[in-house]
This record gives sequence, C-alpha cells and structure tokens, in this order.
Amino acid sequence: MSASELQLRSECVMMSASELQLRSECVMMSASELQLRSECVMMSASELQLRSECVIV
Repeated sequence: MSASELQLRSECVMMSASELQLRSECVMMSASELQLRSECVMMSASELQLRSECVIV
C-alpha cells in the first residue's frame, strides 16, 4: 500500500507540475494581454492627441 501511495503521490506531483506549467503559460498569456492593453492605451492616447489637434485647429 505504501508503494502504491508513493506512486500515486509521484503522479500527483507530476500533475501539479503540469498545472504549474499551465499556470506559467497563463501568466505568459496575461503578459501578452497586458502588452496588448498597453498598445490599446497607446492607441487611445494617440486618438486623444488627434482629438486635441482637431480642437486646436
């Protein structure tokens, strides 16, 4: 029983390792989302600049 328990525990460790890999991939995805969001902020900033130029003109 202890041998099978150790095998089950090692499988759980392998599963948790893959979960950690999935979590790191999610972190990488959220990082790209943050990059996309910052690009959207830059786009909205340029839109505000264009709007302010239109107001000046």
